[in-house]
Amino acid sequence: MWILGKLDVRFDFFAINIGLNIAFAISNSRIDWGVHLGGFAAGLISCALLDLVEKLNGYVLRCRFPEAVKVNLALLAGVTGLWLWAGQAQTLVAPAWIVAAGFVVVCCAVIKLVDLALSIRKGLAAVIIALAGANAACVALGGWALAATSACVARRSSGPGPFENLLNAFCGNPLLVTALVAVVAVTLTLLLCSKDIYRGIEDVGFVGSSLRAERNRRHGL
Repeated sequence: MWILGKLDVRFDFFAINIGLNIAFAISNSRIDWGVHLGGFAAGLISCALLDLVEKLNGYVLRCRFPEAVKVNLALLAGVTGLWLWAGQAQTLVAPAWIVAAGFVVVCCAVIKLVDLALSIRKGLAAVIIALAGANAACVALGGWALAATSACVARRSSGPGPFENLLNAFCGNPLLVTALVAVVAVTLTLLLCSKDIYRGIEDVGFVGSSLRAERNRRHGL
């Protein structure tokens, strides 16, 4: 961030911190230098790539996404990616690169749809409510997938364990437990994003304009 000119700090801040880490590493022979150097390089490369993506987003996206929307979209993408990866490993319906390419295309399309929704009146509230529904759908699909596997049978036949009662409760009535967890997911999403929902409901056309203005003012990270 300092190299990109995004942090207003002096060079001695980094010199002191890096020097302290080097001193600690010299004093302990069990510290792996390769791990630290790899993390240092990965941090520099990741920051540069994120800065480039953020600059390119100015030409593709109209609005700057609120943090809650970005985090929720990232979680949904991660869960969906894991589900596709697990399903692909079990069924081998299509080549992995086709599945990965299709997943990237769908993610880009969803991001653009959210971008367009945020730019309209009351769009922020609509996006948050849609994300709450998507969270519930992910929980429901996850519960259905778990109930369809042999996990419940294996747990019932195994001895007592720390999570045995919870798993037995789920396996005894997976539909009810999944529905309750889905309701909790919706409730948590709405509570955590209550300020954004209220801001979107009260919107008379200024929220989308402000999000577009924030995007125009941003140049990289």
